[in-house]
Amino acid sequence: MSTKKTTSSTARKGTARTTTKSRPTITERAESIIKDCRRYDIDTRLAVSTTLKSLKFYESGRGQEFFPPEQIREEVARCEKALHASVTLAESGEAIKDEDVEETYTAAARGVIFLLDSDAVPDFFTAAITTLLDLMEADTGVKLWGEISAGEPETGGYSTHRLARFFKSRQKHELRIERKKDLPELIAAVLNHDDVPAAIHNAIGDAIGGLPGYDPAHRDPGMIRAVLSYQPQGDEQDA
Repeated sequence: MSTKKTTSSTARKGTARTTTKSRPTITERAESIIKDCRRYDIDTRLAVSTTLKSLKFYESGRGQEFFPPEQIREEVARCEKALHASVTLAESGEAIKDEDVEETYTAAARGVIFLLDSDAVPDFFTAAITTLLDLMEADTGVKLWGEISAGEPETGGYSTHRLARFFKSRQKHELRIERKKDLPELIAAVLNHDDVPAAIHNAIGDAIGGLPGYDPAHRDPGMIRAVLSYQPQGDEQDA
């Protein structure tokens, strides 16, 4: 008596079509986080990006000219562990914290950035905040805006970590909202102001008008600056 296989050809075909979707690698998960500027803040994406770059550096073998093989293996293991931790934390919805800054400063920085991102805040208000942040950067040299790719603002955003560090270190900082005018700008402002008394206006005008190269029809700072640049300074005049 012969026996037959109980599995039909149709069942075999169905089994053949069944595929198991592989889970993304840690590198693929990291790259997905780095690109997703809507779901993840710039600090999270920068942290993941920095760790991923370090891992790729050691895995590529480019560090062999600086480090012995054993140390490179240790660095690869360290970077893999750090990358896995940061990716897992990010995917869980938790923010990557700056352990060197107290929570009070981080909360304040987070509040500022929340206002910038909120649809409930009027445009003029967010414009005022960004103007202030730009002035803070220009006045102190502190970079508050972070970018994944340098020169590509669409990949970046204002950093909670950087702003928190700024709040912590600049509690007594005095920000100049307006740039201090130089001498030519001050002279031009006096000559072009309608409320300046005639005696003062004429005295300054006569003093400037007597300098070689001055054209009274052009009382702008650029003209005055050019004229003054060719005049001897106080020490040279005394000599």
